Amino acid sequence: MVSNLQLGDTYYTKDYYGDTVGYVYIARQGQFIIGTSEYCHCDGIVDQLHIMCEDTLEANGVDMYVHYANKCYETYEEAKESED
Repeated sequence: MVSNLQLGDTYYTKDYYGDTVGYVYIARQGQFIIGTSEYCHCDGIVDQLHIMCEDTLEANGVDMYVHYANKCYETYEEAKESED
């Protein structure tokens, strides 16, 4: 399970199909973690947020995901081995 994620860190969880997927950490609220997919292999979270903001302003929107914190992991291996 994740513990000390910082803005822009990658965390891993399993998707609907049971595949292990990585997301970029945006925020945490209680038992939930909010993340997004990596955009165009940006050079850091500030660049990614800038692109996301521009996409939002252009009415394209952006994809954000909400996960249960107890089903998120700091490494791909931990997530893959989990029973989630």
